Amino acid sequence: AYPGAGWQLWRFLTFPFAYYAAFSLSGILLFAISIFFWMLFAPSVERNFGRTRFLTVFFAASVFGASAQLIFGGLASGLGAGLFGLLGSYAVLMWSYPPARMQILVVIAINLVINLALGGGSLPLIFGGLLAGAGSTYLLQFYDDRARSNPSTPYVIIAAGVIALATVAVVV
Repeated sequence: AYPGAGWQLWRFLTFPFAYYAAFSLSGILLFAISIFFWMLFAPSVERNFGRTRFLTVFFAASVFGASAQLIFGGLASGLGAGLFGLLGSYAVLMWSYPPARMQILVVIAINLVINLALGGGSLPLIFGGLLAGAGSTYLLQFYDDRARSNPSTPYVIIAAGVIALATVAVVV
């Protein structure tokens, strides 16, 4: 659908900061919703995670979501994948607390409904981000609980997974 877009490798890291449909009504609405949820959610998540984990989850989710979007024939833009990655991450962290779990699931559902109402064209992007955020956080927690593991192991696994999907997106 977009010949050569996959080979523009910088797009995998820069797309969260670009909105190519910014001059349409849906583009303006998506931008406003993204900024609203970013301001509402990101600062508390960063405080809870620490900067390194926060950036790891955000960029892993962003690149994974962009790769999924490209595989399914679209271009990625906006904070959607990163935000859904943070939501997925928060869901993993709060899963054992039923009230918090219900809140995060409701927020995810509301955002999915908004996305579907606006055409649903970025579903691979947000599901990719959600899965990457949840998976990254699970790996980070799993290796925190292992006494003799190398602290860089989860980061290497996350990077390998993201690079693998990005490679598939570029080749396909």
